[in-house]
Amino acid sequence: MAGSSVSDSHGNQLAQDQKWTRSYEKHAKDLSYPELKKWYTDAIARLEIPSITNLVQLLNKAQKRGDHSFWETVVNKDFPKLISGLESTGLATTAQLINNYKQSVWSCAISTHASRKEIGKAVGYFDRIVKSGTFPASSECIALLKLLEINKIPFPVLSMGRSQSTSTICGMEPAYMPQSKTPGNIFINVESLIHRQTLVAQMGLAMLYSLLQHKQWPTDYFYGYLLVLLDRAQMADELQHVFKVVMPAAIGSIPTYIKNSPLFETSPHTWTTAIQAMSDCGKFDLAKQWFDEYRVDAMPKLREGSSSFAKLN
Repeated sequence: MAGSSVSDSHGNQLAQDQKWTRSYEKHAKDLSYPELKKWYTDAIARLEIPSITNLVQLLNKAQKRGDHSFWETVVNKDFPKLISGLESTGLATTAQLINNYKQSVWSCAISTHASRKEIGKAVGYFDRIVKSGTFPASSECIALLKLLEINKIPFPVLSMGRSQSTSTICGMEPAYMPQSKTPGNIFINVESLIHRQTLVAQMGLAMLYSLLQHKQWPTDYFYGYLLVLLDRAQMADELQHVFKVVMPAAIGSIPTYIKNSPLFETSPHTWTTAIQAMSDCGKFDLAKQWFDEYRVDAMPKLREGSSSFAKLN
């Protein structure tokens, strides 16, 4: 009975803390960095649970301000204690909350370490998310891909969190990364610029398959960036397949409640990237065909105001 009483007490306090943080979230967007920082230190001092929304904003602003010491304290000192405290409640209802906190903070860590060109740490947090049974979102994938385009950055072999299934998803066959030739070494020897461009493009395709497999729907920005990578690597067939087969199928599979977001609608920039890529590859007939499709289908929507992009204005 005593254990049950303690768990109930923890659960009641957790519920109160969640209510407190949710009410505070309403004004999170209006808080300056010093205000967010004070909110956080006060919450920790009172052993209250910081809201995920505010915590992510705080970490992002700390990174942009160059406040590395505070960022490191939150992520490496405070956060493990927070997770340990939540886990100690033993309540099934906290499992999803814990997972949400981990995903949010680890995702911030990937982007932050990628921006600092700390490839080892970025890969470490990427692997943590994969091992937790899910997959990083499009934005974190892009952050890593951009870092790996830099010539002097070591090129890692990433775990893509695959099941053993080799099924086709949205018209896409499983895409795999090359493995290191040295046992125990997670880095691939990059021989030239075109080799790096090919590796980055292959990683982008592997990420796309895993994003689809985990229903982490890729954004239009991810697709547009992937098309650029495929163009640079001179992978015209793969680019054509992604643009005309995978993208339409994947976008058609997005749940209704998020499908109308401009994040997932094929933008004019993505259309022009694909058209230019076909032209670069010498496939002028296909480039003209896609341009005609864009002119007949996408442009009228923009002019009529029926697309998500037009509705933003």
